[in-house]
Amino acid sequence: MDDPWGEAEPPAVTDVPPLPPRLARLTEVQALAADGWRALDDAPLYCLLPAAWPLARRTWVPDRLPRVGMAGTDRHSSSFVALSDEDDESWADDIVAEEAAAASLPAPPPGRLWLVRSPWPRLPVSAVCALVWAQVEQRRGDDVAAMYRAAVEAFAWNEDTALAVCPTELRTLLDEWAVVGRTGEDVSAFVELHLRPATFDRFLRDTGLDETRALAWLRSLGTGADDDTIAFVAGWRAAGLPGDPPPGADRFRHREPAELRRWLDACFELDEAAMLGGVGLDVALRWREAGFDARETAELLEDDPELTSAEARAFDGTPVREARRGWIYFGFSAAEATAWHAVGFTPSVARVWRAVGRSPAHVLRGQRYPPELTVGRTGFSFRVVHDHVYGEMETTWDEVPDPPGTRGRRARRSGD
Repeated sequence: MDDPWGEAEPPAVTDVPPLPPRLARLTEVQALAADGWRALDDAPLYCLLPAAWPLARRTWVPDRLPRVGMAGTDRHSSSFVALSDEDDESWADDIVAEEAAAASLPAPPPGRLWLVRSPWPRLPVSAVCALVWAQVEQRRGDDVAAMYRAAVEAFAWNEDTALAVCPTELRTLLDEWAVVGRTGEDVSAFVELHLRPATFDRFLRDTGLDETRALAWLRSLGTGADDDTIAFVAGWRAAGLPGDPPPGADRFRHREPAELRRWLDACFELDEAAMLGGVGLDVALRWREAGFDARETAELLEDDPELTSAEARAFDGTPVREARRGWIYFGFSAAEATAWHAVGFTPSVARVWRAVGRSPAHVLRGQRYPPELTVGRTGFSFRVVHDHVYGEMETTWDEVPDPPGTRGRRARRSGD
């Protein structure tokens, strides 16, 4: 094709006003979805599929979504943050252009959200993508260009051929849902979740959920509708826990609903109960009474499970207060951390000196490493990593063991 991307093709909607910055979904995409269009997955593997998709079964809308990126401070928190024009570099477009060149295609036009319809009435878009990927796997390929070439070949088939070459599990699902009168996009959710009609009917019956809410639960859990899932959902709802389903319900799969109810009765939020689950309610209550919020408690006890609130509070008013997590992680008290900070050392460097029995009083001006580790060497190499919580992280002498009885998660994890 001279123009595989349809540069001259108009969008599905025109003359659209700018979106409010916090809008999560494009209203025009929602309207088109009601008319049978599906937004094509934006995973890199699919970036060339629009060029292979039958022209009458594809369209696009201008991409007016705010540019966002993931940001977080620890394993407990992450969020989407808006990117400025300077942050929104064209590196992603450059990567797609390279993939297109590998498939002998021109670079795709930027700023488009692609929507497609299945070329075969019995197969939803999710099944079409799965079918194409199966062809790539059979040929032992795994790259974007291979996905495009497999799609070009597949879209030349009729529906009977497409169904015949479907992977066995996918074809069985489609056939079983067709028997109960559901085909095409009407079975997309079931295909994505690998749900058979009998299994889903039982899930509805045993949980008392309607179809929409049942699918929402299974998506939130990221699991099949097995006995354990049924028992969990039924128990959650019987306990009157918030969210039907809650976001990220899989976080609570290992928790008993009655135990979670005790956290809520103690005035913890559900997210706080999730992040403090390994701490225990009694400990969490003691730390809250000492003035620590749930996130602080989770972070500090992650760095040292034996830490007391008094030991954590001792860092208040010290020059190492903002870096306390790093010092605690390496097993230093507030007083020890302050002394090592006074000679200009970060937690990981101080750990090396402590490991050879040295204190801040032993550090001479200009010394970075203990003489025991450098004497007799004509040279040595080292690597420094900058960590957002612990500052400068020294990894040169990781093998030097901590003294017996050293506190902190680093000492616990040595040898992992």
